[in-house]
Amino acid sequence: MEISNPDAPRGPWYVTNGLLVVELITGRMQMGHNAFAQYYAAGIPVAGDADDTSGPTYAALANLLDDEPLAVGTEISWRIDHTGNVTTAYALTGHGVTAAFYDSATYHTIAAPFWIFMNSSGMVWENGSYTSNLLFEDPFYATGRPITEAYWATVKVAGAEQDVLLQCFERRCLTYTPRNADGWKVEASNVGQHYYAWRYGQSSPPYGQLEPPYGQPAPSPDPGYGDSGDLYQAGAAGKVEIRRDYDRLILVAVYPNPGWAHEVESSHGREIEVDFKRSNREIKFDAELHDGQLRIRVCDETDDDTRDLYVVEDAGEIYQYGYELQHDNDDGDDDNSGPGNGDNDDDDDDNSGPGNGDDDDNHDDDKTRVCTVSMYN
Repeated sequence: MEISNPDAPRGPWYVTNGLLVVELITGRMQMGHNAFAQYYAAGIPVAGDADDTSGPTYAALANLLDDEPLAVGTEISWRIDHTGNVTTAYALTGHGVTAAFYDSATYHTIAAPFWIFMNSSGMVWENGSYTSNLLFEDPFYATGRPITEAYWATVKVAGAEQDVLLQCFERRCLTYTPRNADGWKVEASNVGQHYYAWRYGQSSPPYGQLEPPYGQPAPSPDPGYGDSGDLYQAGAAGKVEIRRDYDRLILVAVYPNPGWAHEVESSHGREIEVDFKRSNREIKFDAELHDGQLRIRVCDETDDDTRDLYVVEDAGEIYQYGYELQHDNDDGDDDNSGPGNGDNDDDDDDNSGPGNGDDDDNHDDDKTRVCTVSMYN
């Protein structure tokens, strides 16, 4: 679950389930608040056992997001296979499952078992006591909007194949298994486990991989997601793992130190950018291919007034090559107008008079930036 905006009103939508299913099906992995990278969709079964080769994977649903919706009341007889092929199996109408609710927001129709579940009531804890009420204040709260139609599939569950109806929503995929006992017929898939395996590669199913340039073959899976890059220090903020792939860079992972938040500005291409923040301190990590070399620039910025030190590292040796004084007085709070206003140029001008800028280090709103530049072959 997530809090997208800590400053938002504390209403029902203050805490939400992430849009994990959207990422798994489209391969559009979220790297920051408004930052995304395009990866392959997840080749992980939506439902059933992890080694199932009968039911569809998340990737198999990618081409079905724009399927025409079934009319409300229509019996569902569509069957989907492992790779996303859809056929009509009229024998499935024997289950008596119909399309129940058309969602005009995403142009899909929700199957009756799922719509009944999303609007169900039961015993809930409310205002300090148990009472009977709706399980979901909004039927779409836990699942999100539907992004596919409902399809029957042959799915291996606990080693045995059976008919399972499945439908994916933005935040969860729901399944309906007629053979299950009452109370367990409708279930949610293990989207959290699937997402973790896809993104971090800590499980056997295929994990997230960047799409290759147009016209190039897909790369073979690496043996482990964490083994595929080199680690670079981002100052006191943590480390960034990057893989160099010919003329482009690929962000593998970010490892922030405790107390540091981070946001990925650019995750692949000729440049990688990651911003780290903690209180009044910000560290900007920038990796760029420059004349065949990898240049890592780390800028540590704080709200005080000191010099800006630039350092370059080459072949293991560090060279200091300059200082620069930087101030960010763009808010105009200090009134340095008047005769003799100081220009801070370190000369012998007589800067006496009202508002003289006497270099008294009183730059409350200045930012100090210390940058380190390292070059790697």
